[in-house]
Amino acid sequence: MRVSGLATGMDIDTIVKDSMKPYRMKVDKVQQDNDVYAMKQQLYRDVLKDSKEFYSKHLEAKKDSLLLASNWEAVKFSSSNESAVTMKGTAGAIAENYTIDIKKLATSANATLTDVELGSTDTIDIVVNVGGVDKTINVKTAKDDGSGTKSSKELVEELNTNLKASGSDITAKYSEFSKGISLETKTLGVAASFTVALKNIPVKVAKGIDAEVTITNSKGEVYSHTGDSNFLRLDGVEFTFTAKTDAANPIKVTGKNDVTALKDKIVGFVNDYNKLLEGISTKLYEKRDKKYMPLTPEQRKAMSEDEVKLWEGKVKEGQLRKDSDLERLVGAIKGALSPLMGKLEKMGIKPIKNYADKNGILVIDEFKLVAALENDATGVKDVFSKPPSDNKTKDGGILNSLQDVFNEQINSVTAPLIKKVGLEGSLTNEYSKIMDKKKIQIAEMEKQLVQKENDLYLKYSRLESQMAKLNSQSAYLSKQFGA
Repeated sequence: MRVSGLATGMDIDTIVKDSMKPYRMKVDKVQQDNDVYAMKQQLYRDVLKDSKEFYSKHLEAKKDSLLLASNWEAVKFSSSNESAVTMKGTAGAIAENYTIDIKKLATSANATLTDVELGSTDTIDIVVNVGGVDKTINVKTAKDDGSGTKSSKELVEELNTNLKASGSDITAKYSEFSKGISLETKTLGVAASFTVALKNIPVKVAKGIDAEVTITNSKGEVYSHTGDSNFLRLDGVEFTFTAKTDAANPIKVTGKNDVTALKDKIVGFVNDYNKLLEGISTKLYEKRDKKYMPLTPEQRKAMSEDEVKLWEGKVKEGQLRKDSDLERLVGAIKGALSPLMGKLEKMGIKPIKNYADKNGILVIDEFKLVAALENDATGVKDVFSKPPSDNKTKDGGILNSLQDVFNEQINSVTAPLIKKVGLEGSLTNEYSKIMDKKKIQIAEMEKQLVQKENDLYLKYSRLESQMAKLNSQSAYLSKQFGA
């Protein structure tokens, strides 16, 4: 029970509170230190989050990433017969017009064993050539136990098992349309062949067909494609042939340069690069005003919500100023671009002029970039996404170099920032461990503070009791003398 000070006339609560101020200040100091660690941890984690988002968007081969080969298609083609041929322009393709005559498509070797034919034979002999050696696959149509003939399903399963074991690429399947077992090679062209012999049936010879395609460009130059493929890559253009055409009506293909989408992706990459670098640099170079420290509970009570928000904003400023981990990260990011900066400048991408304030930020001359893409898309592609010669040679494109930087500085479990502050929710990092210790320290100090406070109240309680006794005796004596 706390005393009120009626006997002594003292304001005991105020005296105790004032007496405890030095102890409360010590607790507040440790709490402020802990708040600073929490604040810095969140600032570091913001950098990690932004870096990982940049990595996911630009340094993995998906959607908007310049690592994805399809994003470098700068020439678009249209065909008068899309059902017979489709085209795709890769980096370096020329916007050319073509006339295409598809005389033959490459086909597989195939043969069908009808139900009637299978019903008149007791064996199926297939001769295939595997690696220059003829091999015979023999399958009996009668069941081994003499209970009758094998079903079509059983024959198909046995044929496929034996064909696979021989090393052949022939596949057997039952066809409802053909009313029999269809045999077909996976490979195309005249090299694909096999023979099938059935009792009382003439030997069936199955042979593939080579493709025969004639392509004429706008200059009248002719390219003849023959062979076992219906796919052709010519001058950076990928042709896929899917149907024969009428020689009297060849296919007309028109190519047109369209680097707008590619230019936009490069601009998007540079803008995101600048945003990431600027966000980190802001934390590195903003000044710290040391008069702004995390608010104590008493200070927070005395402020409005808006005042608290403004104050906490000031506390955050400069907490990571000249931080060695962030300086190393920024240096590594800029270093990934340095070897290729000369080539970047030729395509209109260069460092900003006020380098001191915008360290490492890039500016783009989009007209110059478009010209570079139209004149040498392959060269631009190599600057960004050319694979390195090997794992030890750092001679790849910008994106490959940045991959190495982020994998070392951000993605690895041994990365300095990961070890220091961890990702959101992590408790095994250095900062979380420090804050856990400080929380234990604060709890112990709060316990000691309460004990000291109670001791003081007990002391003043005794004083009050003694003063109450004295006052009672004084009153008694006064009453006796007064009597």
